[in-house]
Amino acid sequence: MSPEDSSPAQRAPSAAFSGNISLSKYVNERFPAWEQLLSAHDIARLTRRPRWVLLGMMMLRQFPRKHRFHGRGIGWWRADVLNWIAKDLRTASGHRRGAAQHRSFGEGPVVR
Repeated sequence: MSPEDSSPAQRAPSAAFSGNISLSKYVNERFPAWEQLLSAHDIARLTRRPRWVLLGMMMLRQFPRKHRFHGRGIGWWRADVLNWIAKDLRTASGHRRGAAQHRSFGEGPVVR
C-alpha cells in the first residue's frame, strides 16, 4: 500500500507526530539518595546558626549549595555539610591558636 492509496484518516496520526517533540531535561534525572540529604532545619541544628545566616552564606558561596532535583533546591548533601563543618572548625582553631600566641608575648588581654 503506497502513501497515495491511504485515506486522510490513516495519514493524520502520523502527521501529528511528525512535528518537533520536546522532552523535559529532567526526564532521565536519577532520584537522589534521600537519606543523604539534609534540610535547612537539620543544617541549622548542626551548625548552630539560623537558617537565614546559612542561606546568606550560601548566596555568598561560603557554604555548600543546595542539591537540585527537577530544577528545585531540595536539600544539602550530608557529606558536603560535614566537610564544610570540618573546614570551619580547622579555621576557627587556627584563629584561636594565633590569638593565644599574641597573649603569650605579654601584650595584655585581647579585647573583642
